[in-house]
Amino acid sequence: MIKMSRWSWLFAVLLLLLIMLLALASGSASLSLIDIFTSLGHHLGEGQEWSDDRQGKDVILWSIRFPRVMLAGLSGAGLSLVGATIQALVRNPMADPWLLGVSSGASLGAVLVIVSGLSLFGLASIHLMAFLGALAAASVIYFISRQGAHFSSTRLIFTGLAISFSLEALTQILIFTANHQAQMQNVMFWTMGSLGGAENKDLPLPAVSVMLGFILLFRCRNQLNVACLNEVKAFSLGLDFNALRRHLFLLCAALTSVIVSMTGSIGFVGLMVPHVLRLILGNDYRLLIPGCLLGGAGFMIIADALARHLFSPHEIPIGVITALLGSPIFIVLMRGSHD
Repeated sequence: MIKMSRWSWLFAVLLLLLIMLLALASGSASLSLIDIFTSLGHHLGEGQEWSDDRQGKDVILWSIRFPRVMLAGLSGAGLSLVGATIQALVRNPMADPWLLGVSSGASLGAVLVIVSGLSLFGLASIHLMAFLGALAAASVIYFISRQGAHFSSTRLIFTGLAISFSLEALTQILIFTANHQAQMQNVMFWTMGSLGGAENKDLPLPAVSVMLGFILLFRCRNQLNVACLNEVKAFSLGLDFNALRRHLFLLCAALTSVIVSMTGSIGFVGLMVPHVLRLILGNDYRLLIPGCLLGGAGFMIIADALARHLFSPHEIPIGVITALLGSPIFIVLMRGSHD
């Protein structure tokens, strides 16, 4: 484990800001850093003349790329925080948000709306059903995993696997019933994750959710360190492990539900980022929690920039990029680590 000074955290924040700036500049329409700072200065009150070309770049920057980059950062941070927390609660570094069944439940809810054409609230119907499906799946897994007043990590893992596979099977059945090519493309991007529809009005909910989740988890950082011990040691240190696991499980389920209802199912982030940071920072959650906030955000912003840029003007689902980036990195780190 390494110690992180204030200067180290400052460097990490500045690096994240640099990644955000480069992501804002990348895409099918060329924007330079000068364009970005000029537009920022204009909005901060420098009332210089604004040409049609400048105005067009301004719309691309603030109406298209900015909400997308922000949503990428928020979703990456949230999924990484959840992954690190779940790994502590089940004492398994290979655990991730997928075990909660949230991604599978969200996909089923969204695909149901897309295929059936039920849209009482327009596009918001997809996000609403995704959120409800995610929360319902997590609730079912949680209650099945309980043994009376106790909570079983083993049951959680196996129940999460079983429920997730079942929900994914139901989703595949719905996909096969889709009649139109447009439906199939929408379903594909939802099940693999996409940030293409991000708008500024979509940002407040995930922003508040991620920040609130970070604050609550950071307040529990010492308890999470104790939770990594066995239950006997945790109990001897005065930790009510069952209560902690119950409360944080519900928090993680709610946070993940909000994220996947906005972005679709994006895998590997909640597994890889905490594991990579654990190999760098150690298993101290006083470092892991803020590390996941920054590292997860940076990783997802880079992945989204690649999804937009690699085959421009065509876009790759971001879940494909996270898998392609994450799996080889994860394998290399696992081979180099000690058991």
